[in-house]
Amino acid sequence: MLEAKGLNVNLAQEAPTRWEKLGDLVLLPANAFTASDFSAFGAELYACVARVLGASRVARQAPVSQGPKRESRAVMLYPEGADGWVETKELGVTYGLDVTKVMFSSGNGTEKNRMGAVGANGETVVDLFAGIGYYTLQLLKNAGAAKVYACEWNPNSCEALRHNLRVNGVESRCEVLEGDNRRTAPTGVADRVLLGLLPHAEMSWETAIKALKPKGGVLHVHSNVNSGDEDEWMVRLVSELKSLAETNGRGDLDIVVEHLERVKWYGPRIRHVVCDVR
Repeated sequence: MLEAKGLNVNLAQEAPTRWEKLGDLVLLPANAFTASDFSAFGAELYACVARVLGASRVARQAPVSQGPKRESRAVMLYPEGADGWVETKELGVTYGLDVTKVMFSSGNGTEKNRMGAVGANGETVVDLFAGIGYYTLQLLKNAGAAKVYACEWNPNSCEALRHNLRVNGVESRCEVLEGDNRRTAPTGVADRVLLGLLPHAEMSWETAIKALKPKGGVLHVHSNVNSGDEDEWMVRLVSELKSLAETNGRGDLDIVVEHLERVKWYGPRIRHVVCDVR
């Protein structure tokens, strides 16, 4: 193709070596085929990509918005006029979303699997950053949770979440609470609270404490932490949670770390971790 267009064959070295496949859609990395010379191919290039990768649609990722809702900026490339809605299945759960509006966190597969096997039978769970249901759906469909309060402030994620609850047949056991969880989350109801926001969810640590039942429960606290600083971060986490508990009349809670899960590398020397605190 390059020679036919009179282009330098070395351009082939700029083709991506990694991509994401979601249903019939291939999501290319943000820097894929961005060199100006590739514009000579037009739709022909992406038709070829789709054919080679066994897809019918192609999109290119873009840097996620840095606002609190972390909205997707992916762009559809092929075919012209195609929409970004996809459905994909992971660990027995169907996830639907519009890739141009919402991120799909495929890199968190190990944590989805862990939440699906966490043993939440009969529990009430509050998911403070539910997204499209990454963990909520695993808890409802695979872990036996009786009820999940799913808090989410991105309207596009809420739309996908409601769809996903329906297609997975668990909508009757989940209440979607749209808006800032610091205002919408219930209090005194949870056996388990998820705080799955990166780079951290510190703004909602107090909300998590308030959500727990009087007898206490488990918090799953996500954060990005510099490699080697995990112990220091856990000490600060426990100290802060104890202080927040005392401030909110929950000084009786004996807050201890049960487990630290290293989910993935988020960047150079930066780990995505989850601390299970009881």
